Amino acid sequence: MDVRHTTTSIALPATCGMLLVLCTACEDYKETPLTARRAKLGEKSDRTPSKLEPIPQPNNPTPAPQIILPKTTANQQATAPSTPKPPRLNETKVPNIAPPMTPRVVPPVAQQNLYFGGQPPREMPRIALSEQHARACPIKLWQEFPNVTLTDQAGQQQELHKLRGKFTLIVVWSASEPAAVEELGDLEAYAYQPYKNVGLNVIAVHTMAGRTKPPQEALQKFRPTFTILHDTKGELWAAVGKESLPRTFLLDGDGKVIWFDIEYSRTTRRQLQQALQAVMQEI
Repeated sequence: MDVRHTTTSIALPATCGMLLVLCTACEDYKETPLTARRAKLGEKSDRTPSKLEPIPQPNNPTPAPQIILPKTTANQQATAPSTPKPPRLNETKVPNIAPPMTPRVVPPVAQQNLYFGGQPPREMPRIALSEQHARACPIKLWQEFPNVTLTDQAGQQQELHKLRGKFTLIVVWSASEPAAVEELGDLEAYAYQPYKNVGLNVIAVHTMAGRTKPPQEALQKFRPTFTILHDTKGELWAAVGKESLPRTFLLDGDGKVIWFDIEYSRTTRRQLQQALQAVMQEI
C-alpha cells in the first residue's frame, strides 16, 4: 500500500472537520448578542453601547490662548469718527434759509404788460435809422446834448445842463404836431410819476421854430408837473433836429445821449419804457 495515499486519506477528513467547526463557530458569533459575548468573557455590561463615551481630559489641561486688544489712547479717541445719532421721531430739522433780500422798488407802470409776450428785456432798445432819418439827426448816440439857455413857465432863464439829474428825459415838442401833443400827455403817467423818485428828471421843451400854434391849450389840458421850458428862438431845435417832431432823448449823468427817437408812436412808447427800465438798474 502506498504511504502517500494513506496520509492523504487521513488528513483530508481531518481538515474538512476543522473547517466545519470554524464555520459553525462563526455563525454562532454573529447570532450571539454583544452582551452575551461579554458575559461569556466575564465583562460587566452596565453601559449602553449606543451612547458616546466622553473624551478623557488630562489632569493638567493647557489654558486656551487669550486675545489681547490694543489699548486706545486719548488722542485716538479724540480723532475717532463719532457715530451720528439717529434723529428723534418728534424732532423736526429746521433748514438754514438765508433771509430774503430787499426787493428793488419797481414803478407800477414798469410792471404793466406793455410788450408782446411779457415784460421787456432789461437792455437798451436798438436804434435803427434810415439814411433820410440819419440826415435829420444832427446829434447822434453818445454825443453830449447841447447846453442852451431856455425860458421856464415863470419867464425865468434856465440853463439846461443845470436841470439834469442822474438820468434825464428831454422831449422837444410842438403844439402844432398831434403826435407831439400825445407824447406830452403820456409823459406824466409813463415817465415822470413812475421814475421821479429814483433819479429821473423829465423836461419838455416846446419849440416855436416853424410852428404857429402856442402851447397853452395843451398845457392846460394835461397840467404836467414836470419841468416845462420854451425854445422861443428855435435855438435848441436847430441843434438837435430837423423836419418832424417830437424828438425824445434820454441822457446819462454826464449829459450824453444813451437813447433817442425821432417820432412818437406805440412802438416809441414801448421802447421808452424799455429804456427806462434798463437805466433803472443803475439808478
